[in-house]
Amino acid sequence: YEPNESSATATPVPLGEETAVLEDISICPDDEDYYRVELGTGQGIVVQMDHSEDDDVDVLLFKANGDLISEGVDRRGGEELRGLYLEPGGYLVMVDMRNYQGARPTTYTLEISLVDGRCTADADCDGLEGREFCDLEGGTCFGINSDGEQGLFEPCDDDDDCSTDTDGCHEGTPG
Repeated sequence: YEPNESSATATPVPLGEETAVLEDISICPDDEDYYRVELGTGQGIVVQMDHSEDDDVDVLLFKANGDLISEGVDRRGGEELRGLYLEPGGYLVMVDMRNYQGARPTTYTLEISLVDGRCTADADCDGLEGREFCDLEGGTCFGINSDGEQGLFEPCDDDDDCSTDTDGCHEGTPG
C-alpha cells in the first residue's frame, strides 16, 4: 500500500457490497498511513482497526480537504471509528502511530465497511460539533454558519448565528 504517507499519496480503497479488508500492514513509530474512500448519498463507513494491544496506533477520519471528522474509539487491541451522516464525496482514513518511548514497528489490519449513514432526526447529530442538525432530505448532519442572520426561533448552533434583533439563541436549539 506504500507510498501512502500523505493525503496526496493515499491508497484508494474501493468499497462495494462487501467489507474491504487490508491485512498485515506494517507501520513504524512516527508514521502515518492514508487511505481514500468515496461515499455516495446516504452512505457511511465503519472502520475496525486491529493491532497488538501493546501499541499506540490511532485511526482518524478526515474530509478530503483535511477537516477532521471523527477519531477512533480505543478498544483492547485496536480502535473503531464510525463515519455517519456525511455528505457524499471523498474522505481520508488515517492510521497514525505515535513515537513514544519503547515504540517499535508493528502491523495492523484495517476493515472498512459501508453502512447506511442517513440521519433521521436532529438527535442523530447530537455531539457532532459543527454538524448538529439533520437534513432529512439528504440524510446528512450540518451546521449553521449564518453570521448573525438567524432570527428569533430559527435554529442555530452558536450565539454568533443570531441576529441582533433577538435576545440570543441557545446552542443546538431553535431560536
